[in-house]
Amino acid sequence: MTWHVRAACAEDLPALPEIERAAATLFPPERIPDPDEVHGVEELAGYLEDGLLWVAADSRALMGYVMARELDGALHVYELAVEPRFGRQGIGTALMRRAVAEGELRRLPRVTLTTFEDLPWNAPFYHRLGFRVQDADALTDPLRRLLEGERAAGMTHRVAMCLDLEP
Repeated sequence: MTWHVRAACAEDLPALPEIERAAATLFPPERIPDPDEVHGVEELAGYLEDGLLWVAADSRALMGYVMARELDGALHVYELAVEPRFGRQGIGTALMRRAVAEGELRRLPRVTLTTFEDLPWNAPFYHRLGFRVQDADALTDPLRRLLEGERAAGMTHRVAMCLDLEP
């Protein structure tokens, strides 16, 4: 099966919440507040307008997506979701590499994200891509607020991670 990563288009948006919902089934139910609470089409359209939404697709289906925004001088990845039936094919890696490339194109100093520190397809996955866990005292205020919001929603074992980009 040949697939590629490309910029998302408006026609892709209706399928993305379903990809995110399917990806959420991989998480232990007690670890995420509501697996049906996903990014809606209107919210996704904002990322599309900013040029910060990419999909992995083959000729028949969308397989995953990544969305990001500039946050406190960095590119912050808000969501990476791969449809489970397409897992373990390098799709998540390719999507993250595209987001990192965008950070480089925008000449940003780093890419950040928040994730579960203990699930193998979360922090250990990002670590293999070069991300490192940020110490609590090194967090920017926006990242600290994101983590606090996630924890307040009942998400445990969350960390912020960072990939420094070449100047």
